[in-house]
Amino acid sequence: MKIKIQSVTPNPVELCAKASYISHSNAKVTDIFAEKSFKDPLEYLIKIIKMGHLSILEHAYFNILIEDAPVTAEVFAINYRLASFTVKSRRYTDVVQDGFYETTPPMDMQFLEQLKRFYLKMVDNKIPLEDARFILPYCFRTNFIMSINARELGYFLYGAIYESTLFEIREIGKTIVNELQDIFPIYQTHLELFKKDKYTLKDFNYPKGVYKPLERTVLLNTTPNLDSFYQDLLYFQKFGNSYTDDVIEESSVRESLHLSHNRALEALSFTFYLREISLAGLTHLLRHRIQSPLLGQIWTRTDYNFLVPPSIQESEYKNEFLDLSFESREKEIDSGHIYYRLVAALFPIITTMNARELIHFIKLRTCQRAQWEIRDIADEMLLEIKKVSPVLFKDMGPGCVFEGFCPEGSHTCGKIQEIRSRYLF
Repeated sequence: MKIKIQSVTPNPVELCAKASYISHSNAKVTDIFAEKSFKDPLEYLIKIIKMGHLSILEHAYFNILIEDAPVTAEVFAINYRLASFTVKSRRYTDVVQDGFYETTPPMDMQFLEQLKRFYLKMVDNKIPLEDARFILPYCFRTNFIMSINARELGYFLYGAIYESTLFEIREIGKTIVNELQDIFPIYQTHLELFKKDKYTLKDFNYPKGVYKPLERTVLLNTTPNLDSFYQDLLYFQKFGNSYTDDVIEESSVRESLHLSHNRALEALSFTFYLREISLAGLTHLLRHRIQSPLLGQIWTRTDYNFLVPPSIQESEYKNEFLDLSFESREKEIDSGHIYYRLVAALFPIITTMNARELIHFIKLRTCQRAQWEIRDIADEMLLEIKKVSPVLFKDMGPGCVFEGFCPEGSHTCGKIQEIRSRYLF
């Protein structure tokens, strides 16, 4: 594994210290930043953040390259919502070329080679790369870039070093701290300032109950009276305290979706329960930054099922796929080593998005070029949304439906009229 600090905001300690000084100084901002003899910016900045003013750290930014890390690092990092990520594709590249991460404690290498051979056999026999990868354990290597401000990075580093149960995640955190010790020494000396939680879930008393499985995709909660409330918000933006009556101007409401910077959409909230999503599908979901996901016991529970891709389900490899999947789960249970877990493992998730992000999600993930699992989930979510918001989401679907033309350019599926007729009903 290799970690490189690709670039940083110049003089990040001094920048944040001077930015903080603006708030209570009579001097002009340009004069403060022109001052060459600002007294001990590190000591001053530490004093400010000890007072709880951590937002001042958001002026400093870091671009961090993470190479050949276990893919669990990706899932851990993406939970830090104010960071930006670009990840090496696993739909169009051969995952095993980067190899498996050498975990602690070590895994059964013979079994890993067996999984690798089966993966390569499926690829050689025309099983798509994005489907064959479902048989790979979650210890293959990932490569990604993370762009993150100093405040969010502090939370990331504290969580990695002191809260993660995975040795590899802790090592990533420690390496980044060491790489930044001469650039931003606050992480080395005062990382405890980024501790957020006072309690853990085990501290609470829960009523006894029985788990009740829900349908595969359930809209758990929404803003009440979505369509009329949204129209009220539009009128408020235009007229101040003037609100509409119960009549909804449907065409105007739908046309408003094309407004730039439509903040009214951000006041509408949707909370979904997805009973089963694979670790592959999870990455496609979590890429959407403005959402609040609850992953539950994703790294601790062992009573999970597997998703068999359709191309494998319909092939001669189905039984071997299932045999290896169940064997991997048994090895995980026996060893307590989560890196035996396959990409095909299924887990529930609850996530909340506002309408603006949800529309963006639907446009991208219902497209024919989207990965098939996340496309199926997005289609089911859209059906649920239309039940509670028949006006706002009436003409919603992939880009060719929403925009009226295909945004994929030369990568178009070539079925625009067929797709439009499927969603415009």
